[in-house]
Amino acid sequence: MKAFGNINGGTWSKVTVVASSEPGKSLLHNQDGTVVSVQPDGSVQSRPGGADGPYEQCEVAGQIAKFCPDDIHVYPFALV
Repeated sequence: MKAFGNINGGTWSKVTVVASSEPGKSLLHNQDGTVVSVQPDGSVQSRPGGADGPYEQCEVAGQIAKFCPDDIHVYPFALV
C-alpha cells in the first residue's frame, strides 16, 4: 500500500506500508529503501532496509500508524 506519511517533522513523505515479521504489525518504507523508526522520545529516524525491530513496527488502522512498543506515538498518513 502506498501512502504519504506526516512523519518527518511535519513534512509529508512518500512511504510504502508493508507487513512486518510480527503478526498484526506493519513497517513504513521510505522511497530510498530505508525503514521509518520512531524512538521512545518521539524522534523519527531511518534504519537500513530490512530493519524490523520494535521501534520500526507499527499498527496501521485506517489512516493512522501507531508505533510500538509504546503505543503513544501516532502519525497520520494519506492513502494514494
